[in-house]
Amino acid sequence: MSLRWVGAACAAALLSGCASFDGMPESVFRADDLATTVTNKYSIDTIYNYLDQHPNEQDRKVYRDRFVSAWLMAMDARYLVFRRDLSRNVKGGNVALDLVTLGLTGAGSVIASASQELSAAATAVGGARASFSRELYFQQTLPTLVSLMDAERLSVRADILKGLAQNESSYTVEQALADLLRYQSAGSLDVAIQHAAENAAQQSAAAKQHLDAAKAYCSVPPDLANARKALSNELTIATQPERDRLARAANLFSGKPFVSVTDPVSDADGIQAQQEVLANRLLAVCSQAELDDVRQKIESTRSAPAAEPAAPVPGAGNGGGGGT
Repeated sequence: MSLRWVGAACAAALLSGCASFDGMPESVFRADDLATTVTNKYSIDTIYNYLDQHPNEQDRKVYRDRFVSAWLMAMDARYLVFRRDLSRNVKGGNVALDLVTLGLTGAGSVIASASQELSAAATAVGGARASFSRELYFQQTLPTLVSLMDAERLSVRADILKGLAQNESSYTVEQALADLLRYQSAGSLDVAIQHAAENAAQQSAAAKQHLDAAKAYCSVPPDLANARKALSNELTIATQPERDRLARAANLFSGKPFVSVTDPVSDADGIQAQQEVLANRLLAVCSQAELDDVRQKIESTRSAPAAEPAAPVPGAGNGGGGGT
Protein backbone atom coordinates (compact mmCIF):
# COMPACT_ATOMS: atom_id res chain seq x y z
CA MET A 1 0.00 0.00 0.00
CA SER A 2 1.27 3.50 -0.81
CA LEU A 3 2.64 5.37 2.17
CA ARG A 4 0.45 8.32 1.23
CA TRP A 5 -2.59 6.20 1.94
CA VAL A 6 -1.00 5.02 5.16
CA GLY A 7 -0.60 8.64 6.26
CA ALA A 8 -4.17 9.47 5.33
CA ALA A 9 -5.42 6.43 7.22
CA CYS A 10 -3.41 7.45 10.30
CA ALA A 11 -4.86 10.94 10.17
CA ALA A 12 -8.39 9.58 9.95
CA ALA A 13 -7.75 7.23 12.86
CA LEU A 14 -6.41 9.99 15.05
CA LEU A 15 -9.27 12.32 14.19
CA SER A 16 -11.75 9.63 15.20
CA GLY A 17 -10.17 9.49 18.66
CA CYS A 18 -10.38 13.14 19.61
CA ALA A 19 -12.71 12.65 22.59
CA SER A 20 -9.85 13.24 25.01
CA PHE A 21 -9.54 16.85 23.87
CA ASP A 22 -12.91 18.07 25.16
CA GLY A 23 -11.50 20.75 27.46
CA MET A 24 -14.48 20.27 29.81
CA PRO A 25 -15.91 17.43 31.93
CA GLU A 26 -18.56 15.13 30.57
CA SER A 27 -22.01 16.44 31.42
CA VAL A 28 -24.15 14.43 33.85
CA PHE A 29 -27.12 15.32 31.63
CA ARG A 30 -27.41 13.42 28.38
CA ALA A 31 -28.62 16.13 26.07
CA ASP A 32 -30.53 13.85 23.71
CA ASP A 33 -32.31 12.03 26.54
CA LEU A 34 -33.16 15.30 28.26
CA ALA A 35 -34.48 16.85 25.05
CA THR A 36 -36.62 13.78 24.35
CA THR A 37 -38.09 13.81 27.85
CA VAL A 38 -38.88 17.52 27.77
CA THR A 39 -40.42 17.54 24.30
CA ASN A 40 -42.54 14.50 25.14
CA LYS A 41 -43.80 15.90 28.44
CA TYR A 42 -44.26 19.43 27.12
CA SER A 43 -45.14 18.96 23.48
CA ILE A 44 -47.02 21.75 21.72
CA ASP A 45 -50.26 19.70 21.74
CA THR A 46 -49.85 18.93 25.44
CA ILE A 47 -49.31 22.59 26.27
CA TYR A 48 -52.41 23.77 24.43
CA ASN A 49 -54.55 20.93 25.80
CA TYR A 50 -53.60 21.95 29.33
CA LEU A 51 -54.34 25.62 28.70
CA ASP A 52 -57.72 24.78 27.15
CA GLN A 53 -58.68 22.88 30.31
CA HIS A 54 -57.35 25.40 32.84
CA PRO A 55 -58.79 28.90 32.52
CA ASN A 56 -57.44 29.97 35.93
CA GLU A 57 -54.81 32.67 35.42
CA GLN A 58 -52.50 31.46 38.20
CA ASP A 59 -52.57 27.83 36.97
CA ARG A 60 -51.74 28.95 33.44
CA LYS A 61 -48.82 31.07 34.64
CA VAL A 62 -47.35 28.25 36.73
CA TYR A 63 -47.64 25.80 33.86
CA ARG A 64 -46.14 28.28 31.37
CA ASP A 65 -43.20 28.93 33.69
CA ARG A 66 -42.58 25.19 34.15
CA PHE A 67 -42.54 24.26 30.48
CA VAL A 68 -40.43 27.29 29.53
CA SER A 69 -37.90 26.40 32.25
CA ALA A 70 -37.83 22.78 31.06
CA TRP A 71 -37.25 23.79 27.44
CA LEU A 72 -34.52 26.21 28.50
CA MET A 73 -32.79 23.39 30.38
CA ALA A 74 -32.92 21.13 27.33
CA MET A 75 -31.61 23.87 25.07
CA ASP A 76 -28.77 24.61 27.48
CA ALA A 77 -27.81 20.94 27.52
CA ARG A 78 -27.73 20.82 23.71
CA TYR A 79 -25.71 24.03 23.58
CA LEU A 80 -23.19 22.62 26.05
CA VAL A 81 -22.66 19.60 23.77
CA PHE A 82 -22.32 21.93 20.79
CA ARG A 83 -19.63 23.98 22.52
CA ARG A 84 -17.82 20.86 23.69
CA ASP A 85 -17.78 19.48 20.15
CA LEU A 86 -16.35 22.73 18.83
CA SER A 87 -13.56 22.62 21.38
CA ARG A 88 -12.95 18.94 20.72
CA ASN A 89 -12.78 19.36 16.95
CA VAL A 90 -10.37 22.27 17.03
CA LYS A 91 -8.05 20.98 19.77
CA GLY A 92 -8.21 17.30 18.96
CA GLY A 93 -8.11 17.73 15.20
CA ASN A 94 -5.17 20.10 15.17
CA VAL A 95 -3.15 18.07 17.68
CA ALA A 96 -3.85 14.80 15.87
CA LEU A 97 -2.84 16.17 12.50
CA ASP A 98 0.27 17.73 14.01
CA LEU A 99 1.28 14.36 15.46
CA VAL A 100 0.78 12.64 12.10
CA THR A 101 2.82 15.29 10.31
CA LEU A 102 5.65 15.06 12.84
CA GLY A 103 5.65 11.27 12.66
CA LEU A 104 5.77 11.16 8.89
CA THR A 105 8.48 13.78 8.53
CA GLY A 106 10.51 12.15 11.32
CA ALA A 107 10.26 8.74 9.67
CA GLY A 108 11.27 10.25 6.35
CA SER A 109 14.49 11.52 7.86
CA VAL A 110 15.34 8.03 9.19
CA ILE A 111 14.13 5.76 6.39
CA ALA A 112 15.95 7.08 3.38
CA SER A 113 14.33 4.65 0.94
CA ALA A 114 10.86 5.92 1.80
CA SER A 115 11.65 9.58 2.34
CA GLN A 116 9.88 10.82 -0.78
CA GLU A 117 6.69 8.87 -0.08
CA LEU A 118 6.65 9.90 3.57
CA SER A 119 7.29 13.55 2.74
CA ALA A 120 4.45 13.50 0.24
CA ALA A 121 2.14 11.96 2.83
CA ALA A 122 3.21 14.57 5.40
CA THR A 123 2.43 17.32 2.89
CA ALA A 124 -1.03 15.87 2.31
CA VAL A 125 -1.73 15.67 6.03
CA GLY A 126 -0.46 19.20 6.53
CA GLY A 127 -2.85 20.39 3.85
CA ALA A 128 -5.68 18.55 5.56
CA ARG A 129 -4.85 20.31 8.83
CA ALA A 130 -4.91 23.73 7.17
CA SER A 131 -8.28 23.01 5.58
CA PHE A 132 -9.55 21.64 8.90
CA SER A 133 -8.60 24.83 10.74
CA ARG A 134 -10.21 27.08 8.12
CA GLU A 135 -13.47 25.17 8.25
CA LEU A 136 -13.65 25.62 12.03
CA TYR A 137 -13.03 29.39 11.90
CA PHE A 138 -9.50 28.99 13.29
CA GLN A 139 -8.58 28.40 16.89
CA GLN A 140 -7.91 32.10 17.54
CA THR A 141 -11.33 33.32 16.37
CA LEU A 142 -13.44 30.60 17.94
CA PRO A 143 -13.36 32.02 21.52
CA THR A 144 -14.60 35.36 20.18
CA LEU A 145 -17.46 33.71 18.32
CA VAL A 146 -18.40 31.66 21.38
CA SER A 147 -18.42 34.84 23.50
CA LEU A 148 -20.75 36.50 21.00
CA MET A 149 -23.06 33.48 21.06
CA ASP A 150 -23.09 33.49 24.87
CA ALA A 151 -23.86 37.20 24.96
CA GLU A 152 -26.74 36.85 22.51
CA ARG A 153 -28.18 33.91 24.46
CA LEU A 154 -27.99 35.88 27.71
CA SER A 155 -29.78 38.81 26.07
CA VAL A 156 -32.64 36.63 24.84
CA ARG A 157 -32.79 34.77 28.17
CA ALA A 158 -33.19 38.11 29.95
CA ASP A 159 -36.17 38.89 27.72
CA ILE A 160 -37.69 35.52 28.60
CA LEU A 161 -37.23 36.05 32.33
CA LYS A 162 -38.85 39.48 32.08
CA GLY A 163 -41.79 37.88 30.30
CA LEU A 164 -42.14 35.13 32.91
CA ALA A 165 -42.55 37.80 35.58
CA GLN A 166 -45.88 38.71 33.97
CA ASN A 167 -49.17 36.86 33.89
CA GLU A 168 -49.90 34.45 31.05
CA SER A 169 -52.41 36.87 29.57
CA SER A 170 -49.65 39.50 29.25
CA TYR A 171 -46.81 37.17 28.24
CA THR A 172 -48.66 34.49 26.34
CA VAL A 173 -47.56 30.97 25.51
CA GLU A 174 -47.12 32.01 21.89
CA GLN A 175 -44.76 34.81 22.89
CA ALA A 176 -42.82 32.44 25.13
CA LEU A 177 -42.45 29.90 22.31
CA ALA A 178 -41.27 32.60 19.93
CA ASP A 179 -38.64 33.72 22.44
CA LEU A 180 -37.54 30.12 22.94
CA LEU A 181 -36.93 29.87 19.21
CA ARG A 182 -34.88 33.05 19.40
CA TYR A 183 -32.93 31.58 22.31
CA GLN A 184 -32.18 28.42 20.37
CA SER A 185 -31.10 30.37 17.27
CA ALA A 186 -28.81 32.59 19.36
CA GLY A 187 -26.43 29.66 19.89
CA SER A 188 -25.35 29.67 16.26
CA LEU A 189 -22.00 30.43 14.68
CA ASP A 190 -23.80 32.15 11.81
CA VAL A 191 -25.48 34.54 14.25
CA ALA A 192 -22.15 35.14 16.02
CA ILE A 193 -20.42 35.93 12.72
CA GLN A 194 -23.22 38.34 11.83
CA HIS A 195 -22.83 40.16 15.15
CA ALA A 196 -19.05 40.23 14.70
CA ALA A 197 -19.52 41.85 11.30
CA GLU A 198 -21.97 44.39 12.75
CA ASN A 199 -19.60 45.23 15.59
CA ALA A 200 -16.73 45.62 13.14
CA ALA A 201 -18.83 47.96 10.99
CA GLN A 202 -19.75 50.07 14.03
CA GLN A 203 -16.13 50.25 15.16
CA SER A 204 -15.06 51.20 11.65
CA ALA A 205 -17.64 53.99 11.52
CA ALA A 206 -16.54 55.26 14.95
CA ALA A 207 -12.90 55.16 13.93
CA LYS A 208 -13.67 57.14 10.77
CA GLN A 209 -15.57 59.69 12.82
CA HIS A 210 -12.62 60.07 15.20
CA LEU A 211 -10.26 60.40 12.24
CA ASP A 212 -12.41 63.08 10.62
CA ALA A 213 -12.54 64.94 13.93
CA ALA A 214 -8.78 64.64 14.37
CA LYS A 215 -8.23 66.09 10.91
CA ALA A 216 -10.42 69.06 11.83
CA TYR A 217 -8.61 69.76 15.11
CA CYS A 218 -5.35 71.62 15.27
CA SER A 219 -2.56 72.53 17.65
CA VAL A 220 -2.85 76.10 18.92
CA PRO A 221 -0.69 78.32 21.16
CA PRO A 222 -1.55 78.53 24.87
CA ASP A 223 -3.21 81.95 24.65
CA LEU A 224 -5.64 80.81 21.97
CA ALA A 225 -6.30 77.55 23.83
CA ASN A 226 -7.14 79.55 26.97
CA ALA A 227 -9.40 81.85 24.97
CA ARG A 228 -11.28 78.88 23.54
CA LYS A 229 -11.70 77.43 27.01
CA ALA A 230 -12.92 80.75 28.38
CA LEU A 231 -15.57 80.99 25.68
CA SER A 232 -16.69 77.46 26.44
CA ASN A 233 -16.99 78.30 30.14
CA GLU A 234 -19.23 81.23 29.32
CA LEU A 235 -21.87 78.85 28.01
CA THR A 236 -23.30 78.00 31.43
CA ILE A 237 -26.70 76.53 32.22
CA ALA A 238 -27.37 78.23 35.52
CA THR A 239 -30.51 80.03 34.33
CA GLN A 240 -33.21 79.32 31.79
CA PRO A 241 -32.08 82.12 29.40
CA GLU A 242 -28.57 80.63 29.42
CA ARG A 243 -29.99 77.19 28.63
CA ASP A 244 -31.99 78.76 25.80
CA ARG A 245 -28.80 80.31 24.46
CA LEU A 246 -26.92 77.02 24.71
CA ALA A 247 -29.60 75.20 22.72
CA ARG A 248 -29.68 77.87 20.02
CA ALA A 249 -25.88 77.86 19.73
CA ALA A 250 -25.84 74.05 19.47
CA ASN A 251 -28.47 74.24 16.73
CA LEU A 252 -26.34 76.80 14.92
CA PHE A 253 -23.25 74.59 14.76
CA SER A 254 -24.85 71.17 14.33
CA GLY A 255 -28.02 71.74 12.36
CA LYS A 256 -29.87 69.46 14.76
CA PRO A 257 -33.15 70.51 16.40
CA PHE A 258 -31.87 70.79 19.97
CA VAL A 259 -34.44 72.06 22.45
CA SER A 260 -33.90 74.10 25.55
CA VAL A 261 -34.48 72.13 28.73
CA THR A 262 -36.19 73.38 31.84
CA ASP A 263 -34.77 70.85 34.28
CA PRO A 264 -30.99 70.24 33.88
CA VAL A 265 -31.14 67.29 36.27
CA SER A 266 -33.77 65.30 34.40
CA ASP A 267 -32.32 66.10 30.96
CA ALA A 268 -28.60 65.98 31.69
CA ASP A 269 -27.99 63.92 28.54
CA GLY A 270 -29.58 66.59 26.34
CA ILE A 271 -27.45 69.33 27.85
CA GLN A 272 -24.30 67.21 27.54
CA ALA A 273 -25.01 66.64 23.85
CA GLN A 274 -25.37 70.39 23.28
CA GLN A 275 -22.17 71.15 25.17
CA GLU A 276 -20.28 68.51 23.16
CA VAL A 277 -21.37 70.17 19.92
CA LEU A 278 -19.93 73.49 21.05
CA ALA A 279 -16.78 71.91 22.50
CA ASN A 280 -16.09 70.11 19.21
CA ARG A 281 -16.65 73.32 17.27
CA LEU A 282 -14.20 75.20 19.49
CA LEU A 283 -11.57 72.48 19.10
CA ALA A 284 -11.69 73.12 15.36
CA VAL A 285 -10.87 76.80 15.90
CA CYS A 286 -7.25 77.28 14.81
CA SER A 287 -6.84 81.07 14.74
CA GLN A 288 -7.96 84.17 16.60
CA ALA A 289 -10.01 85.26 13.59
CA GLU A 290 -11.92 81.96 13.65
CA LEU A 291 -12.50 82.30 17.38
CA ASP A 292 -13.87 85.85 16.91
CA ASP A 293 -16.20 84.56 14.21
CA VAL A 294 -17.48 81.77 16.47
CA ARG A 295 -17.97 84.22 19.34
CA GLN A 296 -19.91 86.56 17.07
CA LYS A 297 -22.18 83.75 15.94
CA ILE A 298 -22.79 82.67 19.53
CA GLU A 299 -23.53 86.25 20.56
CA SER A 300 -26.08 86.45 17.74
CA THR A 301 -28.10 83.79 19.49
CA ARG A 302 -28.39 85.82 22.68
CA SER A 303 -31.86 87.10 23.40
CA ALA A 304 -33.52 88.93 26.22
CA PRO A 305 -34.49 86.72 29.17
CA ALA A 306 -38.03 85.49 28.94
CA ALA A 307 -40.35 87.21 31.37
CA GLU A 308 -41.57 85.12 34.24
CA PRO A 309 -45.31 84.41 33.98
CA ALA A 310 -47.30 86.69 36.20
CA ALA A 311 -49.00 85.13 39.19
CA PRO A 312 -52.79 84.92 38.81
CA VAL A 313 -54.73 87.58 40.68
CA PRO A 314 -57.46 86.09 42.88
CA GLY A 315 -60.87 86.90 41.51
CA ALA A 316 -59.52 88.31 38.25
CA GLY A 317 -61.17 87.24 35.00
CA ASN A 318 -59.58 85.88 31.85
CA GLY A 319 -59.98 89.06 29.80
CA GLY A 320 -57.86 92.17 29.96
CA GLY A 321 -60.77 94.30 31.20
CA GLY A 322 -62.06 92.08 33.94
CA GLY A 323 -64.69 89.39 34.14
CA THR A 324 -67.49 88.79 31.74
